[in-house]
Amino acid sequence: MKKYCILLIILTFLIGVQTVAAQQNTAVDHRPTIAVPIAKSDVQSHQEYLFPLTQKITEMLRSSKRFIVVSRTDDDVMAERDFQKSEEFLDRQLDAKSQDELSDIAGDVDKMITIAQSKLQNGDVVFIGAKYILVAEMRKLDIVRIRNHDNTVAGYKALIGIQLSVNNTATNTISQAKGFETLPLSVPMFSPQRAVDEAIMSLDGRLKFYFMRAFPLSCAIVKTVGKQVMIDVGSNQGVSEGQRFTVYYEDGFGDEKFDVEIGEIKITSVSSANFSQCAVIKGKNDILKHFAQADKIKCVLQQ
Repeated sequence: MKKYCILLIILTFLIGVQTVAAQQNTAVDHRPTIAVPIAKSDVQSHQEYLFPLTQKITEMLRSSKRFIVVSRTDDDVMAERDFQKSEEFLDRQLDAKSQDELSDIAGDVDKMITIAQSKLQNGDVVFIGAKYILVAEMRKLDIVRIRNHDNTVAGYKALIGIQLSVNNTATNTISQAKGFETLPLSVPMFSPQRAVDEAIMSLDGRLKFYFMRAFPLSCAIVKTVGKQVMIDVGSNQGVSEGQRFTVYYEDGFGDEKFDVEIGEIKITSVSSANFSQCAVIKGKNDILKHFAQADKIKCVLQQ
């Protein structure tokens, strides 16, 4: 009986979420979700600096506006625990048509609860719905004490080396991997912690540039108005007037899909948080044709 109560609660929750979503007249956010667990290191002396490193990476990802970011440093991450690859499980609930299937699902509930309890005991965090997981590893940390001529301590400088790996959760493969090293500090800091913080800050511009290049913003055309089109990105995604997008439509046969370039558009006005007006620079007829045919169209921000 307890098993079926759990199942009923989950189904009720899903129906409620779908109802609320249907009532929301908002744009679809096409940005991928990226999860940021606490950075790691095998060196014991690095441990106290891993949390501030994770915070800085999280801030940088958010300011780039390329991702929907969930992080273990967030208060709301508790809601993201314990369910990994649960979409298949939930689909089975919705499609269950027999008592035997319901029994199988109830058994899955027990398994998921057991796994969840194990993960909580081990201190692990699993993120729901994240397309990517960013794993940061501190490979190097040098803290140097700077001395005055009289041998008194003038301050501290730090040099940090990190390796970032972006794992695709659907394929369980590494999509991107790159190493970074902080810039030398121009002046010494009053404490080792402050020196490390300043070193981490020096990564800001390079990290942001890297992710904006590696993960270009994409969106969809939602409306055509004369010679202009409306796309479903706006100030929330950090776009601005003058930015250009290459337009593709999806072609192919069966499971073989590929993108075909059909034109180019340019933002003329950021209309709101989630919409922008664009002029068609190239390929107007093809863009309008494929939009009218309800073909899958993708617009990718040019770098």
